[in-house]
Amino acid sequence: TATGPTAATDIYTVGRTLAVLTVNIPMVAGRYTDGIPHPDAEPVLARYESLHRLLLTATDPDPDRRFPSARVMTTQLAGVLREILAAETGTEHPQLSTLFSPPRTSFGTDELIGQTDVYADGVVRGKNLAARDIAAALPVPLIDPADPSAALLAGTAHSEPEHALDAVRAARRRAETAPGGAPDSFAAEATLAEVRVHLDLDEPAAARELLDNLGEHDWRTDWFQGLIALREQDYERAYDSFDAVLCALPGEIAPKLAIAATAELVLQQWDSPDPAQWRHCAEKFYATVWRTDRGVVSAAFGLARQLAADGRVAAAVAALDDVPSASRHYTEARLTAVLLLLTAQPAEPGDSESGDGETQRHAQVDADRLEESTLHVAAARLQALPAAERRVAQLRVLVLGTALAWLQAGHRPQASGSTLLGQPFTERGLRRGIESGLRALARTAPGRTHRYALVDLANAIRAKSWF
Repeated sequence: TATGPTAATDIYTVGRTLAVLTVNIPMVAGRYTDGIPHPDAEPVLARYESLHRLLLTATDPDPDRRFPSARVMTTQLAGVLREILAAETGTEHPQLSTLFSPPRTSFGTDELIGQTDVYADGVVRGKNLAARDIAAALPVPLIDPADPSAALLAGTAHSEPEHALDAVRAARRRAETAPGGAPDSFAAEATLAEVRVHLDLDEPAAARELLDNLGEHDWRTDWFQGLIALREQDYERAYDSFDAVLCALPGEIAPKLAIAATAELVLQQWDSPDPAQWRHCAEKFYATVWRTDRGVVSAAFGLARQLAADGRVAAAVAALDDVPSASRHYTEARLTAVLLLLTAQPAEPGDSESGDGETQRHAQVDADRLEESTLHVAAARLQALPAAERRVAQLRVLVLGTALAWLQAGHRPQASGSTLLGQPFTERGLRRGIESGLRALARTAPGRTHRYALVDLANAIRAKSWF
């Protein structure tokens, strides 16, 4: 160039070299053609979307849209490599991000199995994700520890947002009186810290006003715009914002998790003309995150939901089985797998009637689609968990109720004398097991009304006797 090499030209050169070494770049008159092949024409790029995004960013015709430094590109290339290794070897390759915090909490781990709590307390719960919970759980950008403003803002990370907001304002006052004045980056960094606090306070309008007045724009402003859009339930804008972050940082886990969750919210809330595309998007990014880092348990549950919704129950169960035993969500994963094996959601009160007109809350499933082996596998999985574990008692009633529905659909166990959860696999035996389970739930019911309802239901389902 007229001014000599720059970081942008060096990054372009490295990107073009990497493209030539990894994909088939056509040549014309002894010169490689410009641009990066479309994934439809290059299987490697179709298989590894993050690699495609990295090459596009490194070789963007606009120098301002390329990676800002060789260090950032190196970090993103390492992240892409970890994804590829995880996909090729089947072994996770996690690494702490230098740009994002870890997820602040999990989301989507309780929505499916939580519906069975209706057995325990009579409260009907929905299965949909909440955008607010996702926004509160997603990672947040980290300030560069080498930034001169980092020390001034070090005390602003509080678990209580109100205290954090006070800390940011105190940091502004300290910066004003600091010898030599505040660092050049302080105004922007303090504003972003304040944006984060307003989001934690569920004040997206205040956060958006701060961003609009910031003037500067980079991937962090895109990220916060995405979180604001989630809080405001503007999922299309949230998706576009997170996608912009992923274009800038293709090796990061955080934007992939955000895009997957946003695509799932679109499926829940919008009557999309192409739900299969959104389902594929959610599944793809949840799977990428989960393959790469088994510590991001939200991705395992998200992947399981997408697979189960697509009818791939065995694959959904396999995803949940990969949740490490050391995870605090291990038991939820095992119980959710049992629920998915039954291929149905738990029944809600009023869904069906027993012979005497009372509400019968055992499993409402398409029994003709169930195999006997599935019932035994679900029962064995449940028995492997401690009996005192929360929700095991209600899942026991659900498994036995599903088996009873299976018998009533005209099926019979292959082996005579077969048992399920310690009960004879007969209508009489299953009814006794369900009755016992309902009475046990009634003893721990939180309210009198639900306790009486469980007792009435136990009486209704009791095996008839001549004595």
